[in-house]
Amino acid sequence: MRQGIAGICNSRETPVMQPESLTAACFCCDTKLHFTPDSDAGQVIERYGVVVCTPCFQANAAGWAPKYEEKLLRQLQRSHIAPPARNRSGRLPLD
Repeated sequence: MRQGIAGICNSRETPVMQPESLTAACFCCDTKLHFTPDSDAGQVIERYGVVVCTPCFQANAAGWAPKYEEKLLRQLQRSHIAPPARNRSGRLPLD
């Protein structure tokens, strides 16, 4: 059975620190995100190989804003991934 940090510290056993979260910076706004099993700090966008915070994900729901396009295209080029077809709005699709 998996215990959280509080459960480990309240037991009589010696506390063992295990990584309970991962951190990443939002691709758009550079906010530091903390991903834990119980939280939803953001989204991993596999198509582009990036992580974005929830507010940036929601703000770009209709497609990536033009101000991120150059940065996204560089990311795709570094990853040797062809850019996806643009959506009806002429933007790169979010995911």
